Amino acid sequence: LSGLVIDVYGSTAVLSASARWVEKYKEELLAAFDEAMEGTKIEVVWRQSVDRLRQDGLDIPTKAQLAKDASEESGELEEDAEDDGGATKQGAEAAAAAAATWDEDVVQVEEHGVKFAVAPKLGHKTG
Repeated sequence: LSGLVIDVYGSTAVLSASARWVEKYKEELLAAFDEAMEGTKIEVVWRQSVDRLRQDGLDIPTKAQLAKDASEESGELEEDAEDDGGATKQGAEAAAAAAATWDEDVVQVEEHGVKFAVAPKLGHKTG
C-alpha cells in the first residue's frame, strides 16, 4: 500500500506511515495487522514520516513547537529549542537514554546469510 511500510524484525513489527490516509485509518490498519498476525506474539511500533505527512497537510508540530509548548506549561524557557536542525540538550539526553537501552532494544535479524543488529524501537530505515 502506498504510504505504509511494514518491516518485521524478529518479534517486532514497525509500521511506518508516510501518507495522510494511513494516519486517518491508523486504528483500522493496526486492527487488520493484529488480525493478520493472530497467534503470533509480535510487538508493534508505529512510526510517522513527519516531513511527508506535513507535505500531505497534516499539522504535526516541530520539535521547537513541542519544546515551546512544554516550556510555557512549566514556566521554564527552553534555550536550545530554536529549530529542528541543530543538536539540543534534550536531543543529547535522548541519545544517551537510547544508548543506555541499546542492548535491550537490539534485535538480530538475518537476510541472505548476513546478520544485522537493528533497533526498531529507536529508529531505522525502512525497506
